[in-house]
Amino acid sequence: MSTLAFRLRELAYAPLHTDEGEIRLLIVEPARSRDYAIICRLKICSLLLARAKFMDDYAALSYTWGTIPAAPSIIIDGVSVPVTPNLFAAIKHLRSKESPLILWIDALCINQRDVAERNSQVTVMRAIYGRASMVHVWLGDKFDGSTTAASIIKILGGNRDIHFKRPLEAGPNARGKWIETEEYWEHIVQIFTLPWWTRAWTVQEYVHGRYKGRVLFHLGPFSFEAELLNEFLRNCAHHNNSCCGDSIHETNRYRSILLDKCWPSFQLLDRTPASGDILLQLARFRTRDATNPRDKLYGMLGLSNDGFFWQGGAQIDFIDYDKSIETAYEKFATHVSVGSRNLDILSHLYGERKLRLPSWVPDWTATISNHPERYVNRLNNLHRYNASAGLEPDGIVLMGAGRYYAKGFLFDVIDEVLPPLLNTQSYADIRAAVGLYPPDMNNSTRYPPTEQTMETALYHTLAGGIEFDIDEEHHFFPRRLPPFSETSLSKYGKWITYFASSPPDDLAFWNRDVECVWSAISSNVYDRAFIKTRSGCIGFAPLDSKKGDSIAILAGGSVPYILVPKNDSESDAAGDGSGTASKNEFTIRGDCYIHGIMDGEVGDMLEEAKAPLQMIVLV
Repeated sequence: MSTLAFRLRELAYAPLHTDEGEIRLLIVEPARSRDYAIICRLKICSLLLARAKFMDDYAALSYTWGTIPAAPSIIIDGVSVPVTPNLFAAIKHLRSKESPLILWIDALCINQRDVAERNSQVTVMRAIYGRASMVHVWLGDKFDGSTTAASIIKILGGNRDIHFKRPLEAGPNARGKWIETEEYWEHIVQIFTLPWWTRAWTVQEYVHGRYKGRVLFHLGPFSFEAELLNEFLRNCAHHNNSCCGDSIHETNRYRSILLDKCWPSFQLLDRTPASGDILLQLARFRTRDATNPRDKLYGMLGLSNDGFFWQGGAQIDFIDYDKSIETAYEKFATHVSVGSRNLDILSHLYGERKLRLPSWVPDWTATISNHPERYVNRLNNLHRYNASAGLEPDGIVLMGAGRYYAKGFLFDVIDEVLPPLLNTQSYADIRAAVGLYPPDMNNSTRYPPTEQTMETALYHTLAGGIEFDIDEEHHFFPRRLPPFSETSLSKYGKWITYFASSPPDDLAFWNRDVECVWSAISSNVYDRAFIKTRSGCIGFAPLDSKKGDSIAILAGGSVPYILVPKNDSESDAAGDGSGTASKNEFTIRGDCYIHGIMDGEVGDMLEEAKAPLQMIVLV
């Protein structure tokens, strides 16, 4: 979906009765020749009528609008309507020779000039794609090499026993060359990196179609069932890991890209639930693009199971393309924090921000680094912490003023910030900062907040208090490490040996135990700095954290947060007329892990300090 508006000339759209669940369907007339003009008509139908004519037969199109200006035209209700070349090619390919084709296409079935209609139709996208008899995914027209690439996908996707390495297979070959030929894999990677795989709206279109059980991918004249693509990638991974992958990164870099990037991306898409936590859904696909930045949010709302976005099975009136991007993002953050009764939204404040937003409002356009899955792994574990001891938030948001009022407790201050864990030197610096260099597993130095040995406390801090198990099918199962007791350091010791080694020798130390530890550590420390506090705590915080930053527990927060007092000079420099900042006003950098403060210890702190929670204003 996009805000791109076509010049629809004299095409007149009959109004929709949105309260009756009405949508338009495009009926494409058959043509015996591909060269015949595309003739269509629009028909209004209702999603609320179970047996309505056309409603059991329509298919929904998932495609990208493209950036090429509209050029070719189709005929709708007797009017010549320009469409993008990508859409024109999709309709031409799908059109039948014998019978009418009934399609739902966003660009044509929604009056793009009517903002109110666009607002209302976006709220029923889940129903449109979920009810469709088929979702046609149009990846694009064929390109040089796509014919051979499509053939290889069908060969390897249809037979797990076929090898792609020549010494193991007398065949198959394609056009006289072995399947392992690098140029073929380059074209396969090209298929899996076409624009459709990068767009925000295509996620829910695919997911809801998949749950209906019918998704068909099209690339020019070639068609693939979704399961065939899945099997192809799965079979490639199987052979790469068992028999056909010797020196794979040296001999075939495109197959490496396919397995290291394209397959995980497809798995993420294919395993995404049709209904889930909206913040996790946003995090999973945060790197997806949208022509209109509002659609980074709006395109995901159809995958939410959060009751505060739905009422009576329909999406509430939240979407508004008339509002500014900043207002849309602030409204969403307010809606989520109030509706969810927690502050998980504050754990999404990562990335290089681009918009002028209050510090507590995530910028969904922010540039994030190359491993979004590590953020997602970290966010998936938020529910395993209880830093605020179950205190429910009673935050008040002043929309427009950009202020969030929350009750909280400032319990510590950052005293030292070290660079992120990137290599053996940065790991040595962290160990030295806590008095554990050189490594000594028998060191009996204690970590005061938990009374664990410092080595155990450092391991827990690096891993974010999380431990992973991996099953035979390589599925990860996280669980909390005991926060106040000693744990076995056997796996951690293996990881230290691996991490201290240099390529290619490090591969000799890689095993399942090391992978379990590294999976937890890489998620927790990624894009974070190691910190020490004035009270002697250690943890990981946002990269831009500085000495003197406050560490706070906020009611409703699963984890602690890094806050920066908003002083007079900052307020005046803002030029917003706000004048002198109140002493309880803060900007927020993001969340953090502080070992020994993740499980409700704030209750004891408040009792010891004999102080109530204070009002903290996030700006």
